[in-house]
Amino acid sequence: METYSLSVGTTVVTKARARNCCGWSNFSVPHSSDIRINQAPKIIDQPDCISVTAKGFTMKWPEASNRSILYCDNGEGTKFVPRYTTSADSSVNVPAVAGVESHRCYLEARNECGVVRSDTKLVVMPKIPSPVTSTHQKVSDCALEITWPSPEANGEPVTNFIVEVQTGQGYWAEVDECGNKP
Repeated sequence: METYSLSVGTTVVTKARARNCCGWSNFSVPHSSDIRINQAPKIIDQPDCISVTAKGFTMKWPEASNRSILYCDNGEGTKFVPRYTTSADSSVNVPAVAGVESHRCYLEARNECGVVRSDTKLVVMPKIPSPVTSTHQKVSDCALEITWPSPEANGEPVTNFIVEVQTGQGYWAEVDECGNKP
């Protein structure tokens, strides 16, 4: 058996002959079984981040990226953890890690001829809202109206506000946005 360095995509047709002390035989009939030289996967695009919540994020990629593995770091930028998928599943859910503000992810496709890796994508995780910057008070008919600008939500919608009001005696009263004491 002989080995040849053939370029990727070459169709292979084979024939053989034998030799003994009297000489060489004729070649066999050429044989082709539509064999093609395989190649490593082609360059792949970055995975797309289709949702990011406080519970985690979901990454998706083109269905043509068969036998792909999504790798995401552990939030420290030092260790990439594989998130396995199959050719039928083109998305992976990655659970949130407490205290981690961002992850770096890349997609890797592999076959028996090699490996190719996408560029790294940064996923920024939601965090607590920014502080309320100021409040405005308005007094009318024995009522106090307090308003404030909405702070940056930082990835998740703001669902509640708590307001603390200090009385003239130095006490703080805490009420939610409906005027109820929590």
